[in-house]
Amino acid sequence: MPCINADGNISRSAELILLTCHTAVTCEDLAREVKLPLFRIRSASRELTAAGLLEPVGDRFLTTDKGNQALEGSNKV
Repeated sequence: MPCINADGNISRSAELILLTCHTAVTCEDLAREVKLPLFRIRSASRELTAAGLLEPVGDRFLTTDKGNQALEGSNKV
């Protein structure tokens, strides 16, 4: 489940994750909210963190300014 497509756009699942992480949430809460398996959420959170779109805050994740910018407009990263 790549979060960033070859054309630089974020995937639909990445969009849902970033939207849900506007308040800091755990991977477990995120999996329940987005309705994806926990292993996919963990993989996506690593990828989105590496891209600078999510920020770890303890055991939770929060959407960064760059992540908010990716959600606005063209979704390009």
